[in-house]
Amino acid sequence: MALQPNQLDDFVANTQPFFYKNRWKDISLDQQDYIFASRTFEGGKVPVRGGQYLQEQIQVRNTGTFEYTGLYGVADAKVVDHVKTSTIDWSMNRVHWIYDIYENDFQSGPETILRTINVRQHSMYNDYFEGMEEALWGAPSGPTQDPKVPAGIPYWVVKEDTLKPFGFNGGNPSGFTSGAGGLDSALYPNWQNGTFRYDAMSQDDALSKWSEACHKCYFKAPRSYADISGGKPRYTFYTTYPVLEALHKLMTASNDSLGNDVGKYRDTALFKGIPVTWVPALTNSSSSVVANDNPIYGIDWSVLKYFYKQGADRKMHAPITPESQPSVRKVYMDSWGNFICFNRRAMFVGTEV
Repeated sequence: MALQPNQLDDFVANTQPFFYKNRWKDISLDQQDYIFASRTFEGGKVPVRGGQYLQEQIQVRNTGTFEYTGLYGVADAKVVDHVKTSTIDWSMNRVHWIYDIYENDFQSGPETILRTINVRQHSMYNDYFEGMEEALWGAPSGPTQDPKVPAGIPYWVVKEDTLKPFGFNGGNPSGFTSGAGGLDSALYPNWQNGTFRYDAMSQDDALSKWSEACHKCYFKAPRSYADISGGKPRYTFYTTYPVLEALHKLMTASNDSLGNDVGKYRDTALFKGIPVTWVPALTNSSSSVVANDNPIYGIDWSVLKYFYKQGADRKMHAPITPESQPSVRKVYMDSWGNFICFNRRAMFVGTEV
């Protein structure tokens, strides 16, 4: 039995976007994998915080009280400002889907109506995750950019364009003279991520520098890859497909036990026991912050988080009627959130010369 037009809005408002009786095939997504969606929504509640800004307290120095002394030595008591606040503005985004109460599908039975609603809501979520995947691998242009965009990985893990050996040279992100999160790395050198540059994917060049980065950024592999294969590893390397392909070639060339499987070493790639993941959005990006230099990002997900603002975690609004379109309804979904880093020194990026 079809719903009456005046019943449709309540039906839409009370329908969740998870109706699987009538399935369909989705070929609309451009990327093969979406890192933001997999890291943020798989296995557990998303982090939520309140407040006007997203903030974290960062200890930037110690008191420096160590001294040599002797009999009747005078103690020098002093207090210093140990902690500074890293502050990030919230970023708001919005997606929507739309319908007309007189559409033919909405004059059909409940299953057809549900399928139509589900497909359109699913499309809206696809729009959201595609936008957030782009945000994860992008960065704002400056503190005055309006509207605000999220501070993605290239904002917190900054490349070094001139030095080739490994070092903690990832300074302030481009356009932010006051530093990432408002902490100037010129004043606080330990608020810098690791960097290196490489010419070739070889043991003496890229892999040697990559290994040094792991040691000095304290990347610790789990006991075995099996420990993390079913979950989300704390440490992950993210890179482009050309880098992954170069690793596969190294693996194949260094092992003569291919047997009859010529693609035996063209699947999972590990470096020091940690998975190497190629990122379609990173590979295909035309953004100047990630393109053309085959970056290798070492990300510690315990120090980089995405938080939603309290009460604004993908908030779905009731259908509204646009002006001059009395039979049309729009359903908006708003989100407020941003990324924040607790320790830039725990992450690194290597780039090709």
